[in-house]
Amino acid sequence: PMFRLAAEELASEPFDAAFADGWLMAQYVPAGYRGLRVLHEHNAEHLMWQRQAELETSFGRRAVLRLEHMRVRNYESAIVRRFDVVFAVSQDDRVALEGLGARSGSVGLLPNIPQEGLLDRPQLQPPGEPTLLFLGTLGWPPNAEGLRRFLRSGFPLLRSRRPDVRLVVAGAGTPRWLDRLISKTPGVEFAGAVLDPEPLYRRARAFVDVGVGGSGTRVKVLNAMARGLPVVSLPWGLEGLGAVPGEHALVAEDQRGLADLLGQILENDARWLRLSEAGRTLVRERYVPEIAFAELDAALGATSGDLTPDRD
Repeated sequence: PMFRLAAEELASEPFDAAFADGWLMAQYVPAGYRGLRVLHEHNAEHLMWQRQAELETSFGRRAVLRLEHMRVRNYESAIVRRFDVVFAVSQDDRVALEGLGARSGSVGLLPNIPQEGLLDRPQLQPPGEPTLLFLGTLGWPPNAEGLRRFLRSGFPLLRSRRPDVRLVVAGAGTPRWLDRLISKTPGVEFAGAVLDPEPLYRRARAFVDVGVGGSGTRVKVLNAMARGLPVVSLPWGLEGLGAVPGEHALVAEDQRGLADLLGQILENDARWLRLSEAGRTLVRERYVPEIAFAELDAALGATSGDLTPDRD
């Protein structure tokens, strides 16, 4: 039905462009559509599966993930060739999508942006309680695996140095095994799905992004920065954001490094304030709609008049 509905809608009047929001929506743009075809790739999906396979320690699961990576790569390669303009959310993803055979010069940047209104809220102040926050989709494998590693290694190490530290885990889609791990780990509170994270932002001393692998950019990190909550992360958390480690956020290479940096941010108010303001400044300079959506505006603006994309 979706194929038919999309074809009927696009045939009902002469739309200048069809915008497919995500790789799974690409299939619904009819082959015969003559307007501008635009695809927004929220992630370089094949890269995400490749990284997940590389991080997997089980031989059997790694073999399955490699097969899935190749299946996704072949499909993604086919769809990016069908579109006149393909948008990636980061420069790394742009390079990955160009490597799949997208039309020369067709891959642009359409960065993720944080939740509306976060930059308009008052500046946070460093709270006295040593509370850390992780807020994200808990069913997403990079988040779930990253939490597993942190709860088994980095967080217990931090607790051995600061027994009073607490970690609030919030988000939807928790796998059963992760729910059990959260419930039995001392010092961890599970907030579940939250409609308004503002009380969590105000309570937290730092946002910790423990995710591993993945692709694209992390909206949860942009949200924390926009709100002025200092971010401590593994390298994947800042990928594609143009954030400078030590200036806009703190970046650790491993679990021991996470424990070290989190211990520092719990105790240093001056550094907390510098990171808070620098994170918000980065978002204001790069990740507001009037800046982040410039290439999309240009692509859609070029469709005015009788412009018909070259299909040769």
